Amino acid sequence: MNNSYSKINNDYIQNGTTLKIRTVNEPSNSFYQITSQYQVTYEYCSGNHDTDYFNTLILSPLENSLYTISMSQHKQYQVAQGLHYHDFYELMIVLDGNVIHKIGDREYPYGPGSCCLINRNVKHIERINSSCKLLYLDLSIDFINEILTTYRSICFHEEIDVLNQEIFNFINNDIHGITQDAYLDIFPVFQNTKCLASLHKIADNLLNTLLSPKFGASYLIKYLICKLIEYFSQKENYHIFSVPYSLQPDLLLFSRVQHLIEDTNGKIRRKDLETHFHYSANYITKIVKKYTGLSFYNYCLTYLLKKATVLLISTDKPILSIMEDLGFSNHTYFYKIFKAQYGVTPKAYREKYKHSEQ
Repeated sequence: MNNSYSKINNDYIQNGTTLKIRTVNEPSNSFYQITSQYQVTYEYCSGNHDTDYFNTLILSPLENSLYTISMSQHKQYQVAQGLHYHDFYELMIVLDGNVIHKIGDREYPYGPGSCCLINRNVKHIERINSSCKLLYLDLSIDFINEILTTYRSICFHEEIDVLNQEIFNFINNDIHGITQDAYLDIFPVFQNTKCLASLHKIADNLLNTLLSPKFGASYLIKYLICKLIEYFSQKENYHIFSVPYSLQPDLLLFSRVQHLIEDTNGKIRRKDLETHFHYSANYITKIVKKYTGLSFYNYCLTYLLKKATVLLISTDKPILSIMEDLGFSNHTYFYKIFKAQYGVTPKAYREKYKHSEQ
């Protein structure tokens, strides 16, 4: 292992700092423990050239540390480094750039604004090969339990709503021994164009509070972490879903594409696909074809027609209004493709199925 990183690991072990690292069974696996209730790590690198720098800022109530090495050294370390796992929950947030998150033997790409929550004892590693900024929140069981205990006496329904949603449910299930071979994939809704600004604001507040703590800082940090979880939990901001460790990376991409189609009502440009997912549009359309047998255009069209059936049954909106809401400007074309898909006109479909639903 590179001497610079060997020194970092030795520092953790010998000086009794927040993070403890020990090799388990073989050098390719390391087990991480934190001695503090929580730890915030900020990683940032200036570029992919050997002369660029990779920086790691580690902050906790016990101590703060900053390590800087060249990208050349970091690349050597990534080659030698194996997977690691830990006794805490880790929320990874991509503030800028791209990172490959390897979980077991599968690799998943994460771009700006995307995040994931890793369960305890899951072997994984992050691969960084370009300019990026990453924030990690490492949360111990004690810290989570303290938040959950505090919120048992809460007064506001809005707080209860967040506690009953995906992130706290995921962690709470694990604490109580409910087996879940999965992690949480957290990525922004297409219309949430301000997600990076929001994440940067919360990250800056967290880092500044830890770097210059004042009276009440402990409460402020808990508030900021809860605020972050609340932000992710709002449906208009982020999609959250549980990903089995066995899931193929291209199936994860397809799941994200499905959500994007819902976000945009099936109206999405190839350019937007590439910007949002950091894959070529051709590759994404191949993935859609693989799992649906349809071209991307026809898959979007199928989604729109399916949504039309829901609106026909669940609302009293005029058919013309439904058509326009879904982005169809040609009445004849809409009737034609609807009948080709369902065998009847929209009016006949409504008469048949709306009556049966009542």
